[in-house]
Amino acid sequence: MGIILDRSVIPRHDSANKLTKQRVFLAAAAVRALLLVYGTWQDANMDVKFTDIDYTVFTDASRFVAQGGSPYERATYRYTPLLAWMLVPNVLGLPIFGKLLFCACDLLVGALLVALLALRGLSTDSALRYASLWLFNPLVFVVSTRGNAESVISVLVLGALYALLTRRLVASGVLYGLAVHFKIYPILYAIPFLLIIDDRVTRGIGYKVTYFDGSGGARNSDSAAARAATWARR
Repeated sequence: MGIILDRSVIPRHDSANKLTKQRVFLAAAAVRALLLVYGTWQDANMDVKFTDIDYTVFTDASRFVAQGGSPYERATYRYTPLLAWMLVPNVLGLPIFGKLLFCACDLLVGALLVALLALRGLSTDSALRYASLWLFNPLVFVVSTRGNAESVISVLVLGALYALLTRRLVASGVLYGLAVHFKIYPILYAIPFLLIIDDRVTRGIGYKVTYFDGSGGARNSDSAAARAATWARR
């Protein structure tokens, strides 16, 4: 019995991958949406609140900002004033705005992970599998739906890394500066970032630098304008 292959079905492979990606991110968004609904119910009906106490602090600081004051009039507010400004909609009739923002950052982190893994040559399916370890990690989505702002910093750090690897040095610097401004600990990434930028150092320790162009391709170069790179062992 012969088997007839219809080549017209071959392009559907890309559509299937795209649909799979959409399903993964829609499922991740749905999980967060359900937790936001549940959290609102628990806050209204139980003594133990679902919302993180820090979210209350953020909202109080935003209220001071909306009234023309300083966020630091809130006694325990110890974060960047940018965060208080970002969450002003919390006190303008949308108290869940900050949580929505943090969940959106969660999803954006997942998208950045897929993009970074694609730069490393992984297929869409493989990249999605690894990114799902973030997107469907209970610790990650519970932290964001409770109102913690850590996902904002994650977006800034990964955004800086992606911009660096695709030779957008100014954008990388701005994003990295914002990450350090939000919280000091991303300063730990300064040395690795500098090593990536300055390939003279990497060559000195036995590494060569691979640059990514805008189309996702890779090439080697000694040009100062192309110092965004990853390492590949010689």
